[in-house]
Amino acid sequence: MIAPRLVMILASAGSGKTFRLTNRFIALLAAGAAPERIVALTFTRKAAGEFFDGILGKLAAAADDA
Repeated sequence: MIAPRLVMILASAGSGKTFRLTNRFIALLAAGAAPERIVALTFTRKAAGEFFDGILGKLAAAADDA
């Protein structure tokens, strides 16, 4: 398991924040972190929805990949 490290991403719209957050979340899961121990915060419900959709999309793609 990787050592926990706090990460804050501050950037303007369209800079790839959601991409980085979803990749980090998936990497933590792959390293053995329990999902209930991972905290990801956003400022809007829209951003949280995009984050959630991104994670589900990446997990679905990984499940489809041999």
